[in-house]
Amino acid sequence: IDNFNKLAPPGEMINLNQFKPTFKKKEVKNRRFYENNTHLSKMYPYPIDTYKADLHMHSTASDGTLTPSQLIHLCAKNGLNYISITDHDTINGLNEAFETVKQYPYMTLIPGLEITAEYSGEYVHILAYWKDFHTLKNAKNIISKISKIRDSRQLRAKEMVEKLEALNIHIEWDYLLKIADDAAIGRPHIAQALVELNYVDVPEEA
Repeated sequence: IDNFNKLAPPGEMINLNQFKPTFKKKEVKNRRFYENNTHLSKMYPYPIDTYKADLHMHSTASDGTLTPSQLIHLCAKNGLNYISITDHDTINGLNEAFETVKQYPYMTLIPGLEITAEYSGEYVHILAYWKDFHTLKNAKNIISKISKIRDSRQLRAKEMVEKLEALNIHIEWDYLLKIADDAAIGRPHIAQALVELNYVDVPEEA
């Protein structure tokens, strides 16, 4: 896992042979599975010696626009086989993701998380990855901390709404809760509300 910071940019073709022995057993297992199940060539029409990875994705569990299942299906459609869903300060989408990824035996889902932190008065985001989902789910200190971070994100979102109110831009908190569903409200949700309420034409203008 320590070698993932050396991966190519999201979606770029990479050769994971350079990361041996980290992936050696998994690679051989995947290769044999692929070779023994020729029908998979229709599911994964790429050379078995090349790999595609995206280790930084968000789902609707935080500020993404696709559910965890939709993300997995999209990754499969695009031929990715090493992926990680790294939602902001939550692992709520990973149960669904791990259930869905079972449909794609050539795909490895790495449990991840994007942690909001503060350094020298600036907010920074830290990408963190775990060896397996069981370890992450039972890391009580991490779960407790990200819960507090989510509460802090909610507070910042309310402050943003108050600042917009001072500019005569009115957004009801309940309206944002509906947009965010069960996720912590963030900038993308506020931007979406501004579009839906006709304050701006596209989220990028928010």
